Amino acid sequence: MDNSLYIAMSAAKQGLMQSGIVAQNVANANTVGFKSDHAEFQPLFAQMTNTINDTAYSQLETLQVNTDRGTYRTTGLNQDLSARDGYWISVQLPDNSIGYISTATTVKDKSGTLRTSQGLALVGESGAIKIPNGTDYKFNGNGDVTVRNGGNTEVLDKLKLVEVNGRDLVKGEYGVLVMKEDSAKSATDTSSAILPGVLENSNVNSMAAMANH
Repeated sequence: MDNSLYIAMSAAKQGLMQSGIVAQNVANANTVGFKSDHAEFQPLFAQMTNTINDTAYSQLETLQVNTDRGTYRTTGLNQDLSARDGYWISVQLPDNSIGYISTATTVKDKSGTLRTSQGLALVGESGAIKIPNGTDYKFNGNGDVTVRNGGNTEVLDKLKLVEVNGRDLVKGEYGVLVMKEDSAKSATDTSSAILPGVLENSNVNSMAAMANH
């Protein structure tokens, strides 16, 4: 087969992949906390004999995630929280590994375990965070999870917050960010790491995504 046909087929394949990524991003433009993806391609030169090698195919090199924060919006609800730029909130994934999110609307399950609306358990410094029956909870700016006990406010646990460079994160099989390798280190100063009653919007710019496609 003519090399030009192979090149055209390669370009079409990569074009479809890029279209799929753009479509996925745009579809999640209104998904709270969604982080957009983008593909990086590289030329792959064909092996030619006794000739100048100027025939290049297109090959996916890496799939990167944009970990920039989206805009914030205040809800004023005790169940909502966002992490400030540079901080990440630890959650337990279905396979018991740890993932990282930047915002969430939380709920209590039947056992009192504090979870995101997607069902992931928030991780505290003492493990899974459980809210006693009949009590309301809220988040403080330093990551403390507090409950009202009678007329008193008590610190129940503290969110496990980490400081991670966005370049060290990838999207795992559950669509949640995970470390590329090694493990994340707990944040040393969390005095203003959390924005209570605030949600982070998707960082997808639909117009820019379509224009760059």
